[in-house]
Amino acid sequence: MQADEFKSHLSTSRWIVILSIVAIVLLTINLTDSPAPPNQTIVQSNSPYSATLPFRRDDSEYIGSDSCLDCHAAEHKSWHASYHRSMTQLMSPETVQAAFDGQTHEFQGERFTMHRRGEEYWTTIESIQAAAISPEGRDPQALHMRMGMVTGSHHMQVFWLPGMKGNLQIGFPFAWLIEDQRWAPRNSLFIRDPHTVLSKENWNMNCIRCHTTGPQPRPNQAAQRFESRIADLGISCEACHGPAKRHVDRQQRLAKLPEPERQTTLDAEPLAVVQPTDLDHVHSSQVCGSCHGMKWFDKSEEWTAHGFRYRPGDDLNKTTPIIRPTQLEKQPWLKPVLKKNPSIFNDFFWPDGHIRVTGREYNGLLESPCYQRGEMSCVSCHSMHESDPDDQLARGMRGNQACLQCHD
Repeated sequence: MQADEFKSHLSTSRWIVILSIVAIVLLTINLTDSPAPPNQTIVQSNSPYSATLPFRRDDSEYIGSDSCLDCHAAEHKSWHASYHRSMTQLMSPETVQAAFDGQTHEFQGERFTMHRRGEEYWTTIESIQAAAISPEGRDPQALHMRMGMVTGSHHMQVFWLPGMKGNLQIGFPFAWLIEDQRWAPRNSLFIRDPHTVLSKENWNMNCIRCHTTGPQPRPNQAAQRFESRIADLGISCEACHGPAKRHVDRQQRLAKLPEPERQTTLDAEPLAVVQPTDLDHVHSSQVCGSCHGMKWFDKSEEWTAHGFRYRPGDDLNKTTPIIRPTQLEKQPWLKPVLKKNPSIFNDFFWPDGHIRVTGREYNGLLESPCYQRGEMSCVSCHSMHESDPDDQLARGMRGNQACLQCHD
């Protein structure tokens, strides 16, 4: 977490200020490429629409979840059914649950109409004032924008608009409530001070950090654009097991060896990936805590260009330490942070120092006696592969057994 989490790069009082700039670009390009197939390979392309989406990383570490399928079909299947996998997706009929059926909603002086063109999802944005004085009752300078990405698939879905500065994505002002089957203003879905001045959400610097695998925001300051890259959309295999290219290369190389040399080499060489359930409770919990914790990262880490240095199995505290108000005396690095961002504690923690916001359960675990004086970890009760996707409680952990496994 850094100052960018508390203020967006795109602050403005009205949507039309930003989107009218986008309109100039839309007049000269066509954002109507064929949609990508569901989940969801980011295809490298020179087409205008594809250029608005995050690019696939091309490096020596990450290889993508599709590479795990041949050898780990059962694990791939259970992961594919999880809400972690579908946290960020390309928009398609298979991934969008919201009604793009011509409904209109108003926000900050603009009217948004959600509609489809075949398998593409679009919004038309009009100035209400301009439409009111037009003989046709429509804004003659309305913006027509194709939307490319959706976040969430469990309780609600939020959507993103191309910012036309590289692959910058900015938040769409309405979200779809899945259980209610209706649209709602996005800024009404979170408890906050009603006097808070809202700013535009920047996916590339915020949501990318935990809602993708292997994120690299890559803001290009000189060109005033984003060139963001990811290994996978959503939280995929390598988010928890670590980059797997070395592992896949190893398996392919050893598969060519005759027996018994193959088995002997398999036993002798490390797997080159991490199994979180084999780690001690500290390092195992840090795998989850790297996203489900209130972490701090400094710009000096150069994470925006190269991504986070933390890899599953590492000590999270060495690269992206967790903010713990109950441990201020042990976190001297936090004092200058608080000086620059004095609202952090009030915004995210209760007065006693315990975490207040959702999605940061690791902070709560760190403060629990079961973790501090015992060996409780996230996987003591949860399982990615042997659980109901709704809450990912492991088998037998829904009742008293969750506690009785230690407190018998």
